[in-house]
Amino acid sequence: MANTGNEVSASNLVQEVEFKEKTQETDILMEPPLMEYYSPAQKILSKCMSNLNQDIKSKIHQQLSTYNQLQLGRWIILNLIYVGLFSIFFAAVYVLDV
Repeated sequence: MANTGNEVSASNLVQEVEFKEKTQETDILMEPPLMEYYSPAQKILSKCMSNLNQDIKSKIHQQLSTYNQLQLGRWIILNLIYVGLFSIFFAAVYVLDV
């Protein structure tokens, strides 16, 4: 009987099951341990690292907002300069035409 491609051999099924088992094992190994399994020192260190991450995030947010405010200020100043220069140019052309 000719193989039409729809049939699945037993070896393919075995390989697929083995692959799924290996990926489940690695997924379990990759998951961090639950907090209840931590030692007291690990719990303290975990809390300190969490607080440190929050501090770093807040400082980055603060610096970005300051940077954005500076950029907005520069944009406004440049636009005022452009408007002023255009006004002077427009007035000079108007005076020369009159």
